[in-house]
Amino acid sequence: MLSRFLASSRRTALAVQNKAYVYATLRKRATLKTTYKRFYSEDTRNADEADSNFEEEKPVSTETVKRNYYERRNANDNRYNREDRPGYYRENREKITDFAEAQEKGLSTTSLIGILTSDPTMGPTEILDNLEMVLAANEERKQSGENSAYAYKDSYRLVNASVPLGHKLFSRLHQLNSEDKGGNVQDSSFTKYKLLHVSHMNRYLQCLINEGQFSRALSTWINALDYFKGQPERMVDFRETNGHTPKSFIGSTEQFFYSGLVSYILSLEENKSKLDPDFVELILKDLGSDPSFSSLSNFFRLTHLDSKLANHVKYIWMNYLRSKIDYNNKASWANVLTAAKENKTAKVEDLITNNIANAEKKGQALTSETWAHIMLIYTVDKNYTKALSTWKMATQDYKITPTVALWNQLLLANARSSSANRLLRIESVWKLLKNSDCKPNAESYRYLMEGYSACGLLSKSMKTLEKVEEEHPEFPVSGLKEQLISGMIENGFGKEADQLFKLYNKENLLAEAERKNGDGADAEKGAQIKADATEKFKPSIVLYNKLLHYFLKNDRFDSATEILNDMIEAGKKDKSLAPDIATWTTVVDMLMKQAKKIGASEEFITNELSKILQAMRDNNIRLNEQAMTMIVTNLSRNPRTAELGWQFFLTMKKASKRLSTVTYTSVIYSECLGNRMDRALELFTEGLEEGIKLRPQYYNLIFKGFSDHPNVESTMKFYKFINMKTKGKPDEVPNFFTFYYLLRGAMFSGDKKFVQFVVDEMDKSELKHYGKMIPGLLEEVEGTGMVTVPESLKKRVEEDVNFEKKRKQQPKEKARYE
Repeated sequence: MLSRFLASSRRTALAVQNKAYVYATLRKRATLKTTYKRFYSEDTRNADEADSNFEEEKPVSTETVKRNYYERRNANDNRYNREDRPGYYRENREKITDFAEAQEKGLSTTSLIGILTSDPTMGPTEILDNLEMVLAANEERKQSGENSAYAYKDSYRLVNASVPLGHKLFSRLHQLNSEDKGGNVQDSSFTKYKLLHVSHMNRYLQCLINEGQFSRALSTWINALDYFKGQPERMVDFRETNGHTPKSFIGSTEQFFYSGLVSYILSLEENKSKLDPDFVELILKDLGSDPSFSSLSNFFRLTHLDSKLANHVKYIWMNYLRSKIDYNNKASWANVLTAAKENKTAKVEDLITNNIANAEKKGQALTSETWAHIMLIYTVDKNYTKALSTWKMATQDYKITPTVALWNQLLLANARSSSANRLLRIESVWKLLKNSDCKPNAESYRYLMEGYSACGLLSKSMKTLEKVEEEHPEFPVSGLKEQLISGMIENGFGKEADQLFKLYNKENLLAEAERKNGDGADAEKGAQIKADATEKFKPSIVLYNKLLHYFLKNDRFDSATEILNDMIEAGKKDKSLAPDIATWTTVVDMLMKQAKKIGASEEFITNELSKILQAMRDNNIRLNEQAMTMIVTNLSRNPRTAELGWQFFLTMKKASKRLSTVTYTSVIYSECLGNRMDRALELFTEGLEEGIKLRPQYYNLIFKGFSDHPNVESTMKFYKFINMKTKGKPDEVPNFFTFYYLLRGAMFSGDKKFVQFVVDEMDKSELKHYGKMIPGLLEEVEGTGMVTVPESLKKRVEEDVNFEKKRKQQPKEKARYE
C-alpha cells in the first residue's frame, strides 16, 4: 500500500547523506550526557564504568566534534580487531551498495536499511522481505536483553533515523513500482515495528487524494489514527519545535488531520452522502480547533490539490461553519465589533444585515440581549441613528420585549448622540425604563450619568451617584465614580474631573486611616470601624491613562508628571495600576505632537524619546508593535523627523517586528512627501509581498505622491500596473480619489496628452461618485482649452453633484422609537 508514495520528498532522504547534517547531529548529541557516555566513551564495551567516571562537557563547536570523532574512531580501530567491532565504519572503507555484502559484514540495522533502499538489484518485494528480516532481528536483539553500548546506540539511531529512512524507502518503492507498471506491495514493516512516522502517512494520504481515491484515503486515515494514538511520539515533527518555521508552515500533525477532513469532504460525493457534523467533530477532536481558511489554503498548496477540488472543499467547509453559527452568541459578532472599532461603517452595515438575514434563514430568533449587542456595535461605530432605528426594528418589527440590556443601549445611544434634544430624550428613556417591568441596574445609572455629563449637567450626575449610594449599596460604586470622572474628561470638564479624582483619593486616605484606628480598638468596635471605612474608590489603569492624556494634551506637564509618579507608586502595591504600554504610548504620542507644534529639533526629540524608552525599560515595559507603529507614524508625518521615523522603521524590520498596514502607509506617505518616490515604490511593493491588500486607500498614497511631484512617465506606468491588477475586482478598482490625484498631477505637469488620457480613463471607469474636487477641476481644465471633456462624463458628474445637493437638503432622521 505504501508503495504509492510520491517521489518528490527524496530531498528529505538525501539530507541524511549530507555531511553537514551528520556533523550538526553529532554536535547536538555532544551536549547530552547520556548519549555522550554511550556513544563516545573510549571504553564503549564497559558503559557502566564510563557512566561513573563521566563529567558533563559544555557544548563544543562543529570542528571540535569532527576532530574528536575521528580521533576516537581511529583509536578504536587500532585498539580492537575488526571482529570485535562488527560493522564499524573506517574512513578508508569503500561505500557498500550491495545488501548481501552489508549483511555479511555485520553492519548496523540503520546502515542495512539505508543500503537496502539503494541496492539496484532489489525489487519491491525483495526490499520489503529483507526489511522485515532486518527489523525482526533488531527486535529479537532488544527483547533478548542484550544491553551493549553498541546495541543501545544502534537502537537509538534507528528510532531517530526512521523518519528520513522511511521517506527514502518509500521513494525507492514508488520508483520501482512506476518502472514495473503494475507492481504492488503490501503494507510496510515500519508500521508493524512502530517506526511509521506521521510524515510518511501524510505522503501516502496525499497520493491517494491526488489520485481521486477519497474513500480509501479516509479508511486509511481512520486506521492510521488508531495507530498514532498508541504511538504519540510518532506524530512529533522536529520542524514544529525548532522555532524557525515560516508563516505558511503546517506541522505534520496538523497536516494529518487536514488530510482526514479533506478526504471525508471529498468522499461525500463519491458515496452520495451528506456531511455529518458529528463525524467532522470526531475528525477534528484531537486537532483542538477548527481549521482556518489560511491554513486550509496552505494545506492545498502543500499537497498540490487540484484547484477545483480545493474550492469545492472550501465551499463545503464554509457552509458547515455557517450551519454551526449561533447568532445569539457574541462571538458570532466579534468581526462586526472589530469593524465598528475601526469605524468601517459600510462594512459594519453589510455584516449586520447579512447576519440578521442568515439568522432568519436558519429560523433562529435573535434574543433581546443580541439586539442590545447590535445597538452597542452601532454606537461604537458612532452610527447613533442606526442604533436608534435598531430599537424600533427589534421592538416593533420583531416584537421583542425589551430587557434592561436593550433599554440600556437605547439610553447609551441617546447619551452619545449629538441631537439638539439629547437631554429630553435621555430623561424620556429613563422614565420609560423606570415605568417598565425592568429595573435599572448599575449599567443603567452609568449611562444616565454619562448622558448628564455630555449635556454639561455635572450636578445631576453627582446627585445620581449620591442616590445610587443611598438606594443601591450593592452596586459597584467605585466603577460609577470612575465613569463619572471619565465622562467629565470626555466631555470637556477635565479640570472638574481632576478635582473630583483628588477628592475621592483623599476620602480613600481618610478611610485607610480609620481602618488603622480600628486595629487598635476592641474586636467588635474595630470590626465596625473597618466596615464603615471600606474603600469606595479604586481607580483603574484606564482612568489613570485618561487623566494623563488630558494633562499632556493641555500642557499641564507638572500634573502629568505627578500622576505618572502616582501610577508608579500604586503599581508597587498593585501591579494592575503600574504604568502599562498604553501609558507610555500616550507619553510618546503627546511628545511627538508637542514637538511638531513647537518645531522641536530632531536632536531634542531623540533625547526625550531616549529618556522615555529608558523609563519604560526601568519599569519592565517593552515597546510592542502597536507602540512602535505609533512612534513611526508620528515621526514619519513630521518633515523634521521623517528621517528618524525611517530609522525606527528599519529597526522594526531588523527586530522582525510585525509591520502593519498603518506602519507601511505612514512611511510611504513620508517618502512621497519628501519626493523620495523610488523608495516609496519599493516600500509599496514590499507591503504587497507582506500581505497588504491592493486597495485604493493603499495605492492612492503613490498617486498622491506623483500628484505633488509630477512625473508623467512613472505615473502612467504605475496607473497601468494598478489597472491591470485590479481589473474585474470592484473593491480594488481606482476610485474618485485616484482620479483626483491623477488629474491634479496631470494639470501640474502641463502635459495635454496626459490630461486627455486621465479624462478619458475617468470616462471609461464610470465612477459612482466624483467627490467635491473633480467637478471643479474638470471645469477648469476644459475652460483653459487643454482638453475636451466627453459629454457622457459631464452628465454623470452633474447627476452626482445634484444627488449630493438633494441629500444635504433632506432633514435629519429623528429617533424612530418616538
